[in-house]
Amino acid sequence: MGKVDRRQTLALAGEEAAGRFLQEQGMRILATRYRCRAGEIDLILNDREILVFVEVKTRKVAGRGQPWEAVHHRKRLKIATVARWFLAETAQQLRTCRFDVVDVLGSGPENFRIRHFPDAFRL
Repeated sequence: MGKVDRRQTLALAGEEAAGRFLQEQGMRILATRYRCRAGEIDLILNDREILVFVEVKTRKVAGRGQPWEAVHHRKRLKIATVARWFLAETAQQLRTCRFDVVDVLGSGPENFRIRHFPDAFRL
């Protein structure tokens, strides 16, 4: 398996672990890896009456900083654009929304450390 394949496999495992973690917190998954022409959002969930758009960042080690630190300003703008597409596509423009980040660190599901940053950024 090549480096890109391993990275993609780790990222997918991180997204799945993050989804389970958020479900355990009482959220309900509406979409995983939602895609449109503007890009992709890893997870979209309901947290009671709030629609939550989640960016999951998974890293094997924190050598270059914590995973959540990779959600920079440009990435936030892209997530917001994709969120607008989702809201328009599903006729939910009037919903209260929140942008969260989930930070997954570890080499696999058996040793992932998961941290949730609710309302991590606003636009």
